[in-house]
Amino acid sequence: MIIKCVSRKSNVGQLIRYVLRDDKIAAPKQSKWPTHVAGIKLTKADLHHLAAEKEDTSILAELKAFKGSFKEFIGSLISKDASSVNKPELESIIIKNNIRSRSIPGYIKEFERNESFRLHARSNNVLAHHHVISFNKLDSPNITGKMLKDIAQKYMSLKESSLFLGAVHHDKDHVHIHLIQSGVQYCTGIANREPKEKFLRTIDTMQRYQLEMYPQLSHSRVSEHAKSSNEKASEKNIKTLERCVDKNALLGLLEAIHSKASSTEHFLDMVTKAGHEVYYRNGKLQGIKYEGERKFRFSTLGYKEKLQELGKSKADQERALQEIQELRNGRVQETHRRKEVEAIIQESTVEIGHLQELQDMRQAQGRDRSDDSGREETDASKEVDSRDHVEDAEVETDITDGGMEDRLDFDDGENVQPFD
Repeated sequence: MIIKCVSRKSNVGQLIRYVLRDDKIAAPKQSKWPTHVAGIKLTKADLHHLAAEKEDTSILAELKAFKGSFKEFIGSLISKDASSVNKPELESIIIKNNIRSRSIPGYIKEFERNESFRLHARSNNVLAHHHVISFNKLDSPNITGKMLKDIAQKYMSLKESSLFLGAVHHDKDHVHIHLIQSGVQYCTGIANREPKEKFLRTIDTMQRYQLEMYPQLSHSRVSEHAKSSNEKASEKNIKTLERCVDKNALLGLLEAIHSKASSTEHFLDMVTKAGHEVYYRNGKLQGIKYEGERKFRFSTLGYKEKLQELGKSKADQERALQEIQELRNGRVQETHRRKEVEAIIQESTVEIGHLQELQDMRQAQGRDRSDDSGREETDASKEVDSRDHVEDAEVETDITDGGMEDRLDFDDGENVQPFD
């Protein structure tokens, strides 16, 4: 059997009306004979012939779709004819759980009332889950109404307690069951969520239940569609696992290369030497091909920013080297300037020394001249002093010789005051 589930976020009433449509539920009435052909009056023999042609066409279609040998196909036709003898058509089947209404408007109201109990309401809540259980058309002769009801009840028992409404459809060449499950559990308001792992376990349980209870549904055990889906899922899981292994190995390699790389070009060169390829998109570096096969983008590996940092570090290194070179050139020029200044200063020092020496000589000459003038003044002063001394001596001599008596008049008997 094939089991599918689709979530529905709106128009639950429309889904209910679709599932319970009379033309979908009622078993198709197949006329035993074609009634007429346009423009031709058919006889009874013509009708038999057309019926045989139609049956042959259906048998050929079944043969093309049959998976097995021709002998097995003949056996299936014989068993089909035997089981279809006096077999009544499947009646219209309505499947309900936790629902009391008996009309489509009543079903819709019950779903809306149960949805009103939702604990966390949002604008995009899942209002219903649409389940479909399909059987292979080759097993249609072996399917009964009781069997379908039992399979539906078993499927609903594997789910949480919810509102279930369903019907069996005969509108296609195979029998299938439609089940509508409410978006929240029955009267609790808890959302019905089923992880993918749990849904796969439910499918596996239903397959085992079918094999145990209804082995006659041999063509619906594992359909080709389900088988291919399982194979695709298995292949996808294997590829995902392989990709994870390759990604971890590549991350370890890139980490070792990045620790040694001094620039983006150096990094890419070491990646290429390690046996891998880098690829570009629109002229921009995009990612790496692990062993030349599986592609990994640098952004998902976390190396887009690291490569940008490597490019920046290289630019910074080049800028630093240029600055160092400029500093070195500047230092050389400064050294030359310093030497030139020192030479100028040395020459200036020599000149200053000569000037100082000349100044000292001039000062010495000035001192000699001042000494000579001082001696001349001393001699002149000595001559003046000697002349003054001579004159004083002459005056004293006159006084001593009585020369002053002519200048002084003394009266007898008067006290004479000596000169101080």
